[in-house]
Amino acid sequence: MSKFKKWLVPLIGMALLTTVYTASAFTLRAWKWPAESTTYKIDSTYTNSGTGWNSRLSSAISGWALTGFSYTQNSSSVNVIKAGSHPQCGAGCAAYTSNWITGGTTTKFEIVVNTVSGIAFYDGTQGPSIPSNYYDLGTIMRHELGHALGLCHSAAPNSRLMSTILAVATIKSVDTDATNGENNKYNGQTNTSDGACIP
Repeated sequence: MSKFKKWLVPLIGMALLTTVYTASAFTLRAWKWPAESTTYKIDSTYTNSGTGWNSRLSSAISGWALTGFSYTQNSSSVNVIKAGSHPQCGAGCAAYTSNWITGGTTTKFEIVVNTVSGIAFYDGTQGPSIPSNYYDLGTIMRHELGHALGLCHSAAPNSRLMSTILAVATIKSVDTDATNGENNKYNGQTNTSDGACIP
């Protein structure tokens, strides 16, 4: 069983870089799911954390579906999305994804949104636009689902979905870099990644 620390979010907002990069920045784990899909179930700890939490998750899953990778809800799935604390997710950590690997194949994932961190999560119910001191839950879930399917962190710039940095009041979609990473991993359709996995 392998567990990997996934995403640290600083408590202070950081300015995103505005330089345009054309090279690929995605990096990949050596393992993947046997098919371009998997199932998941939602724990009540996640559902009960906010009225907009399920819709933010649905939006995140829809974003990955556009790349070809599908997540399907199934109440008997071994893959779980929950909220609470995680022993590997300390101060400033918004969420943590654990992956279980057998013989180079992913067999299970668990995503935990760190609701004990003191981070303010925007779920769409706090106003029509994201408040300046909130982190977008949809972006966090898109990022963590990227780890669940086997993507590592992307190299700079920080504007990429799979970057290690998320600024407050910032919403990121499943971008070209993340799509290229997924397609490279499951279909061999794009250029190779930028080398070793960035943890």
